[in-house]
Amino acid sequence: MLYTSDKKRMKLAYFASVICIAFFLYLTLSNINQAERETKKVSVALENLYRLANVLTDVHAVETGQRGYVITGDETYLFTYNRGLDSIVQNIDLIIPDSADSRLTGRDKELLLDLIRQKVLHAKKVVDIRTRFGRDSATTFLQTSSGEILMNRIRMRVNSLETTVHNEISRSNAKRESTIKKFAAEFLILGLIIYLILFFNYRVISKELKIRRKNEEILKFNGTLISSIIDPIITTDLHHRITNWNKHAEELYGWPEHEVIGKNLEDLLQIEYVDIDMEKARQQFAEQGYWKGETIHISQNGKKLHILSSISAVNNDEGQTVSVVGVFTDVTAKKETEQRLKLLTDHLEIEVERKAHELNSVFERITDAFIALDSSWNYTYVNTKAAEMHGKAVEEMVGQNIWELFPEQVGTEFYHALHTAVESGISSKRQLYHANSLRWFEDLIYPGPNGVSVYYHDITEKK
Repeated sequence: MLYTSDKKRMKLAYFASVICIAFFLYLTLSNINQAERETKKVSVALENLYRLANVLTDVHAVETGQRGYVITGDETYLFTYNRGLDSIVQNIDLIIPDSADSRLTGRDKELLLDLIRQKVLHAKKVVDIRTRFGRDSATTFLQTSSGEILMNRIRMRVNSLETTVHNEISRSNAKRESTIKKFAAEFLILGLIIYLILFFNYRVISKELKIRRKNEEILKFNGTLISSIIDPIITTDLHHRITNWNKHAEELYGWPEHEVIGKNLEDLLQIEYVDIDMEKARQQFAEQGYWKGETIHISQNGKKLHILSSISAVNNDEGQTVSVVGVFTDVTAKKETEQRLKLLTDHLEIEVERKAHELNSVFERITDAFIALDSSWNYTYVNTKAAEMHGKAVEEMVGQNIWELFPEQVGTEFYHALHTAVESGISSKRQLYHANSLRWFEDLIYPGPNGVSVYYHDITEKK
């Protein structure tokens, strides 16, 4: 908010700005008038150049038509000749009119006009001789060079006049540049004065503008964010009364907005909190200004919905909470899928456990020894017979490395048989002598992708 002293200072600054701008406008108009005068001079000078160029072009046309007719006798050349004469007649009175804005004198005009008249009369005479007496007579007359002399004098006179006009344009441009520089200096000084005046105003209102800009950015961001959210967004006052209910809320819960405005949100949706009680959730929201958690809502048709609720406080400029906004994501389908997956997982665990128990029972009923090793040569299964054969308990062997537990087996025929079977991936049958038990066994070796299994069949009596 601006104080009274600030307002007075702003009024004074505005008044000073108006005076400076008025003075600046006066100087601007003065400089514009000066620039217009110089522009008019340049315009007149350019018009003079244009007219001089036209006259010289017409004289050349007459000269060209005359010579073409003399040489060829073709009367089509007379078209160019006559057109040049007509154009000279039309422009003769317009060449370099007397003007206060022109530096060309009447004397300059008269000299050029006199030369042009002489040239025109000479050209007419040449054409008349060619028509009446023939080519030779006209050629003889041309060899006197009087026409060429006149043409050169006209060129020199036009060049002299063009030089005068160019000088006039240069002087006008120089004055105009000087005016522009003067105008630029005045503009810079006045601009600096206005800048200093406005600077104080800026100091007064900059804070308010920054706050407004920040609020506009926040509103723009929030508008973009809200429009991109496809979840229900509901706002309430501090007493949980609904103040806004977007279209996605209507689609999820079934109530149109006009039916829910002013109603208590918790009563309407019969909200239940999951994994936390309502008072604790409210306490966390009061302390942090935010709460996120799972809740259960009841829709208009009585369907129970699992909702992920994100509740945030809306604060005013003084930091006071004035309303509450919530974004509610429907995770009912996800919850149902998780429940079905849990039931399936529980069922599979029970089934696997049952099958494992059955398999262990089968292995334990085997009267011969049986072991299973993983790809790192660690025991993954040892039946009771195999443990007894090695003089150890089952628990002592499972999880242990066979070559570390029985290092004396490294390099034996049994060691090589197992490695050969694993490397080739081919099952094999070997008859091996077991030194510890002093008995012969027929070893059935079955390699697999995750290790190897060995079945020991006692053949001592057979041997």
